[in-house]
Amino acid sequence: MFADARGDSRYERVYGFVELSDGRDLSEVLVDAGLARAFGVVRQLQDGRTGEEWAEHLKDLELIAARKGLGAWKHTDWSKLAESRKEARDEVKELKVAQGEENASEDNPVDLNKATLEELMKLPKVGRKTAEEIIKARPYRSLKDLDKVSGIGAKTIELIAPLVKVGG
Repeated sequence: MFADARGDSRYERVYGFVELSDGRDLSEVLVDAGLARAFGVVRQLQDGRTGEEWAEHLKDLELIAARKGLGAWKHTDWSKLAESRKEARDEVKELKVAQGEENASEDNPVDLNKATLEELMKLPKVGRKTAEEIIKARPYRSLKDLDKVSGIGAKTIELIAPLVKVGG
């Protein structure tokens, strides 16, 4: 079964529920063996279980696999977990900067008057259409000028305000 993955409007995505020849769900088998994490978007299953129920079931299997030291969990040095996770987050951030994929932040705000379509699409709640509308409505003198952009309301302005600036 395949489903629309929704989420970030910048990308068209689908995901599938993979059933093995013996009838078991692939994600369940992998998480149970400690070879995958219980993470991501979930939807209602064909058997009627809700996405939330399925996600909680997978989280339970993940905890059991971790406790038993199965799969990748057997290589986990729990005393160094926090340090390892911080290093991994730092590496991801460095890669995003190097690849030009760094999201807007308070330290790295997007200029509404100069940003490319792709840069604008990195803002929360801003997909392709809204980014195009932001570009069409230029120039901006203040953040308040976003009111004139179709698809942007007060809540979105409040959300992106710390992540944008208005330059010349």
